[in-house]
Amino acid sequence: MSKALSLKKTRVDFISDLLQSKKLGAGDKERVFGLVAKEIDLMESKGDFILSEIEAIKAKLNEAIPDEAISTAANKNEPQFPKLAIEDYKNPENNGNFLKELNQDPVLKSLTHNMDTNQLLSINHALGLSDYNFDRHLNEIRVKYQILGNKYYNKLSKGLWDKIFQYIHGHKTWSEDNIRISWSSPELLKWSKAHPGECPNPGIDVSTEMFKFPLITTKNGEAFNTMPALILFFKAQVTIRFDNNLHDLVEGWNIYFGDKVKFDLHKLKSKIEFFTDVEKLHQAYRHLIQLCIDCHPNETPDVALNVEMDASSKVIFSIWQKNAVCKRTKEDLLNRYGATFTGLINNQINGLCDWTLEADFGDGDYASLSIWPRKAESRAIEKMVGLRYNLIFS
Repeated sequence: MSKALSLKKTRVDFISDLLQSKKLGAGDKERVFGLVAKEIDLMESKGDFILSEIEAIKAKLNEAIPDEAISTAANKNEPQFPKLAIEDYKNPENNGNFLKELNQDPVLKSLTHNMDTNQLLSINHALGLSDYNFDRHLNEIRVKYQILGNKYYNKLSKGLWDKIFQYIHGHKTWSEDNIRISWSSPELLKWSKAHPGECPNPGIDVSTEMFKFPLITTKNGEAFNTMPALILFFKAQVTIRFDNNLHDLVEGWNIYFGDKVKFDLHKLKSKIEFFTDVEKLHQAYRHLIQLCIDCHPNETPDVALNVEMDASSKVIFSIWQKNAVCKRTKEDLLNRYGATFTGLINNQINGLCDWTLEADFGDGDYASLSIWPRKAESRAIEKMVGLRYNLIFS
């Protein structure tokens, strides 16, 4: 047995034995799972490994966790939330407003738009210049982004501010594709010295040379080697729009699941546009589809997808598993999130979107629960079959 496997087995056995100890009360066992969830939060890049350990622990225990560890509120009138390691709620309106301001600021706009003649004039005006100067432009981008970041400090979804910071400053790679090229790359700074007065990402009506770099190939097979292409790649990470629409994105994401899921995309509209962290949305989507698969392991999930904008301009992305049966009561869902929901909230959902769950809970009780933000009450809905997750973007 390798050292890594031996270490993993030892860790699993230790936690399993700890949970089975009669000396631990319900609250102590909740804290053990909470600490594991916190570990996932702090070590996002190793989250899959830690989650696999949790599954191993569950298997070893055969799900035989005492009833008192599942709910501490059985004899109380109001649901009492166990103290899991869940972050404080972040309103997704902040994500949308932050990215909107980034996209509309005369200087920061160049992070998501290639520079045509009008934008060059706008930047020169903002900087008080008659001719374009890359060093001045980059410095103003850094200053403006710091001001914007201060405004939204600790209000954004996990990793969003830092990804854009690295896209600008380049202290480390950014995005899931570990892109090394940034606005501050030594290669770009050197290029700018050799091309004074020229912008690195010219639009179609600007006849100057663009900055080029060694070919980058992303995980989905996209390849590019120019600054204008890098700008568009970044833009696709922070906006859902007609040429980067949810229908086409989901169609690509679904390739990962092969024939494990039957998908229906015909209600997934392509004209709804909004600002969001697209990578985080992708991560959340994969987790929720995996929940659909795990719900009935011996049956292919029948999943219908929909996106719509409500009267308050909120975008609702729905994942409806038609052939699912909710195996948990409303009270259990409200009182015990566990490591799966906790990890999903901490690492993807919080600040990205709100999250509701709709289902038939039996005996004619059709209800919607607010999973995030967490609310004690449910809302009655029309009769339905299956189970539906709604991701709500402001």
